[in-house]
Parts: sequence; structure tokens; C-alpha cells
Amino acid sequence: MSRLVGLLVFVMLLVGCSTDERTMQLIEQAEQVMIDHPDSALNIIRSVDAESIRGEEDMAHYRLVMAEACYYNRIVPSRDSIAQPLFDYYLKSDDHAKRARALYQYALVMSYHGENSYAMKALIEARKSLQHVSNMRLEGLVHRSIGDIYNNECLYKNALESFGLAKNCFTKEDLPLHSLHSSFMVASTHLSLRNYVQGIEVFKECENEALSLGDNRMVYDAQVRLCYAYIEIGDYDSFVNTYERMSAQVSCLGGDYYCFGAFYQAYQGNYLEAEKLYDQALCFANESPLYLNYIRLQLYVMKGDYKSALMQYLCNVAASDSDVMKALDHNVLNTQVDALENEIAYKEQLNRHLKLLYMCSAVVVVLVILLILFYVYYLRKKHKLKESAYIGVISELEVMRRESEMSQEMYDAIDRLYRQQFNEINRLCELYYEFQDSPKRVSMIVSDVAKKIDALREDDDKLQELEDTINLFNDGAMQKIRALNLQLTEREQRIILYSFAGLSNRAICMLVKCNSETLPKIKYTIREKIKRSDSDDISQLLSYLSNKKR
Repeated sequence: MSRLVGLLVFVMLLVGCSTDERTMQLIEQAEQVMIDHPDSALNIIRSVDAESIRGEEDMAHYRLVMAEACYYNRIVPSRDSIAQPLFDYYLKSDDHAKRARALYQYALVMSYHGENSYAMKALIEARKSLQHVSNMRLEGLVHRSIGDIYNNECLYKNALESFGLAKNCFTKEDLPLHSLHSSFMVASTHLSLRNYVQGIEVFKECENEALSLGDNRMVYDAQVRLCYAYIEIGDYDSFVNTYERMSAQVSCLGGDYYCFGAFYQAYQGNYLEAEKLYDQALCFANESPLYLNYIRLQLYVMKGDYKSALMQYLCNVAASDSDVMKALDHNVLNTQVDALENEIAYKEQLNRHLKLLYMCSAVVVVLVILLILFYVYYLRKKHKLKESAYIGVISELEVMRRESEMSQEMYDAIDRLYRQQFNEINRLCELYYEFQDSPKRVSMIVSDVAKKIDALREDDDKLQELEDTINLFNDGAMQKIRALNLQLTEREQRIILYSFAGLSNRAICMLVKCNSETLPKIKYTIREKIKRSDSDDISQLLSYLSNKKR
């Protein structure tokens, strides 16, 4: 009953400490439809009662799916209740697939809040996890986010490399829109580096690719930057052609279109119309046209108003310096350097540990080999001594060579009984001493001797004949022992029989399989049993039992 109660308590605790199956099914369902139906995924994950989730692992999984659902629906998840706990759990997790996803989501949230150093750290860790799993899409997103941070911090060469890696990942995964966006960022970074020719070539590819994909917004954005690049290199004919193509994108024209329209009109000598278009660009203040101040400067120059142009130029420089100072304040590069230094220090420490481990392993291996060699030597020496002792005791099996008195009739009877076996054993003993320098021959001889001894132990007919001989010549000694009903074991009976036959203790130990320390104790027990009996022949039986070689 107590076992049943214990089992019920265990089951209740198990159920109470685990998330119910229905909740886990909802989380997994939201995860499955995330890419194709993000709105449905968000509704499903929002229907989950977070209070019903048990265990850190299930809660972390729930937060991961919630963060991704918010991301795909252009919603910033909570920093404190979702992003930070997600980061804290998965940073020390070995589940690299989920770890990379979680750290990427955390980086997006931190980047949104302007914490680019924390975002960069999370992205670097996510990139490490992606080395253990295959997820080209996520790897591309991570590289692109790293590039965005570099770009915002004016680290354009680093950004160019990251955007290039992102484009390669998306191309391998056959994600044309993502690949197009990464190519666009590559081209924009070229412009930031004043690599106008390379930037123009990539933007042309982006424009054509966007047209084939039907992405009008990307077509417009590429044309805007092409217009800027052409003005910078003084290729006004190409600028005019690009601006006229831009005019066809009536569905997505923004403030930059009117900015470059002002330049277009000024280039044609229509300064009044240019000012009107520039004023229209100002109406897109909420959109913050990229090139508003740049075009203002160009218009002043084209009209010959160099004083205003100089003032505008100084304003533009001040704005640019402000952006650079903000970038320097964020210390993203320092974060990357610290991360690399930590990684190098970790690798060096790991190498030291590995070297120490290898040295310890080598020492252990050497010690083990020495111990094995010593043990083999010890066993061989012990075996050698055992063989010598085994052979040395064989001669004591010859009952004729004992110091105790024995009648000639009994001597002759036992001699006839065991003569053949003893002769064979003696022959083997002589061979042993002859070939004792040959371990292989010695081992074979000892094996043959052991077989002969085993045959003596198991030959019941010989034992019975030996007992009859002892009864005949020792006044029925074995019969008297059996008549006393001493409750002797089979081994005790054999010890009495061999003792009555005059065998030495060493020989008896070999025939009954006991050690030299145990035999005296067994004989003592036998003597005590005989002394406690009511026999009139106690003294005679004890003298036969003590008949041993001194």
C-alpha cells in the first residue's frame, strides 16, 4: 500500500512539474506556421497561457516563439519579459539551433533600443552557434544585422564584408528578396566608401533584379542612390536617364524624387521650378529624404550663390561630424575587439588545458604500462614459484617415503595401488627439472602433472581400495571413524583417509584443494570431534590422524 501511495505522489509531482500537452502543441503549432502565416502564429502563441508553462526549458521555448512571432509581424517584443530572459537562458545553452535563433531575436530588440554593443555581442554568439548547425537563412540574417550595426557606426569596410556574407547565404538558400536587399546594402556601403563605380554597378544589378521580382519600392530606392552617385561623379546624362526612369514609379515616389527633380530642373536651367520641387520635398519631412541637404547645397552652387552654398556645406559637415561622434560613443568596434580578445584568451586557455591534459594522459599511460609490466612480472614470478612448489610437493605423494612407521604389508599394498600413477608423476617431475629453462615446456609439464593429480582426486575406485587397505592393515581404522557418526564432510573424510595413509600435509592440501593454513584447522576440528566421541579407540585414531612427515 505504501508503495502505491509513493507511486501516486511521484506521478502527481511529475505532472505538476511539466507543461501540459495541449500548451506544448500550441507552441509547436505557432512555430510551424511562423514563416508562411506569421499573423496566425502570433494569434496562436498569444492564446497560450504563460502561467500554465512549467520548467525553464519550456518557458524559454515559449519566449523564443513569441519573440519570432512579434518579429515577423513587425512588433518589438518586450525587452524585460521576453528578450532579456530569452538571452539569459540560451546564452548558456548547448542547443545551438535554438540558441542562435534566440540570440538573434535579442539582438534585434537591443538594436531597436540603440544598445548596439549588446546587440553585437549577441550576434557574435549567434554566429558561433551557427557553426554547429545548418541554417543558411538565419546565418544570412545574422550577417546582415552585423553589417547594419557596422554601417550605423561608420565601420563601412566591416559592413561591406558582412553584407557580402549575407548575400552569399541567401543566394545558397534561394531567397531572392533577401539576397536583393543584401546586394542593395553592399552597393550603399560602396557609396559610403566613395567607391562610386562599384556602387553604381551593383545598384544597376539591384534595379534589374527588383524589376524582375516586381519589387517597385526597391527599384525606386536603387534609382534614388544611382542619381546621387551620378551627380557625385559628374555623369549628368546618366543622371537624367535614371531620373526619367524614376518618374515612371508613380506608386512609390517620395521626398528624394522631388529633391532630384529640383536638381534635374536646375540642370535644365529652370531654377524657379527647381525651388518649387525642393519645397515639395520639404513636405516629406516625416520621411526624412536622404539627400535633402545635399541637393540644397547643389542648388546654391548651380545658381552661383556661393555664400549660401558655403553655409550649407558647413551645416552638412556638422551633421556628418555629429553622426561620426555618435558612432564613436557606441564603441561597437571596442565590443568586437573585446569579444575577439576574449575568444583568443579562451582558445589559449583551452590549448593550455589540452596540453596539460595530453601530458597527464601520457604520464598516466606510461604509469599504466609500467604497472602492467610489473604485474605481468609479478604474476610470472608467482607462477614460477607456484610451479616449483607444485612440482616439489609431488615427491611427498609417495607414501613410502615418510618417517612414520608402517607395516611392510600395508607399504606393499599402497605401493601396488598407486605405483603406476606415481611413476608417471615422477617422470614428469624429472622432465620439469630438465626443461625448467623453457617456459613453454614447463607450462605443458605442469599442466600434465595437474591432470594426473586431478585424476587421483576423482578416482573413486582408488579411494575405496585405499580405504579397504587402511582398514585391513590399520585395524579397521576407517570403519571405526564411520561407525562413530561424527557428521564429517566429504573433505574431512578424505583428509582422515590420506592422513591414515601417511601422506604429508602438503600432499593432502594438493589432493583435497585447500591451503596449508586451513588444513591444520580442519585437522583440529576432526580431533575435537573424535575426542568428544564415546569410542574406546580415541588414542589409536588420533595417532593415525597425526601420522605425518615432520
